[in-house]
Amino acid sequence: MNTLIFGDVHGEAKALADLLSFTREVVGPDAPLEIYSVGDLIDRGPDSKGVIDLCIQHGVRNLLGNHELWLHEWITTGKVNSKIPLSSAMGGAATLRSYGIDPEQRVARVDPVSGSEILHVSSRWLEKELDRVVPQEHREYIANGELWAEVVHGDTTYFLSHGGIPKEAGTAIWNDPVVATLRNSVPNPNPATNRYFAGMLYETLSKVAPQQILWVGAKKGKVFRLPEGCVQVFGHTPWGTSEYREDHYVALDTGCGTSPPHRLTGLLLREDGRVNRVQQTTLPTGRASLSPWDDTL
Repeated sequence: MNTLIFGDVHGEAKALADLLSFTREVVGPDAPLEIYSVGDLIDRGPDSKGVIDLCIQHGVRNLLGNHELWLHEWITTGKVNSKIPLSSAMGGAATLRSYGIDPEQRVARVDPVSGSEILHVSSRWLEKELDRVVPQEHREYIANGELWAEVVHGDTTYFLSHGGIPKEAGTAIWNDPVVATLRNSVPNPNPATNRYFAGMLYETLSKVAPQQILWVGAKKGKVFRLPEGCVQVFGHTPWGTSEYREDHYVALDTGCGTSPPHRLTGLLLREDGRVNRVQQTTLPTGRASLSPWDDTL
């Protein structure tokens, strides 16, 4: 099995389409290919709706990012705080426009201090507009998003999440007396037991502190080290470069839709055992590239 795991897209549908097409050319038209997203499909870029269309079309397994949470909340509860997607930090107005919702139509309130008009979008109005335009298949796709997944490739198990496990949070659970007792009860750790305990760590965080892998995330120099044979794969924070640390982590967010170097990066695990990086720039003159992944770019 070939497996592609790609980083944050942020509404750049063309970059994702090009990356998927290029990856298919690399592995071959009939080769098996499983595809994962580590989240942040939407917001900021121009075509979040098109990104979700592509993911559904290509059977991409969806891991939730923090940018999907406001949409996930509306889909699962019928409610949304309009201030969240419309904040400049989230950039959800671009997502709304991709669905045909124009929040600028709601400029209706005058600031009592400056006397100028300010954008006011009520949560109730936004809920009705979303219900009018978001297709059912998009609702199901986002509603079924997961917080983590694992992919076995040769002797390595890659653990996928949006932000990754920070060193502090991972260490706290790993060294918890109950967990430590369980780990110490295994006299001869092996790949199977290491994979089990790493999975237990992700499952525990997902239930008791999901914000650690959705919002906080792993920072440079502060990535929790999983047991031998287990590697973290995450996006969330643009590091300026993608990074591959063979026995530790893979960082995939390279600023697609947000910041330099404006690349969409994927980890391609090949059926023949090779590990490649695939990249597609969002710049107009950009072309997709393939390289062995033993460095940073």
